[in-house]
Amino acid sequence: MKQYCYATYDVKAESYGIPFFAATNGLAVRSFVQLCEDNNSMVSKYPEDFTLYRLGFVDLFNGDFVLEPKPLYLLNATTALNVADAGAPAEASER
Repeated sequence: MKQYCYATYDVKAESYGIPFFAATNGLAVRSFVQLCEDNNSMVSKYPEDFTLYRLGFVDLFNGDFVLEPKPLYLLNATTALNVADAGAPAEASER
């Protein structure tokens, strides 16, 4: 069983935030969109600065942690807000 590891990258801080885990890209995107819509979050206030990436996964059976060769782009906060405003479901895409 895998749990994927995700983090947001902040271009102004030039670093990733604290990682979080989700079972699928879709669940991670849903959590990110909720964060983007939270008016009290930095992501909501400065959406152009934040992007969601998948960093790898952990295998819960053997404890192996496997990193992506490079962080996998999923969604920018500006795009997430535009899609949410349009009423369409936000979907992750790979680059």
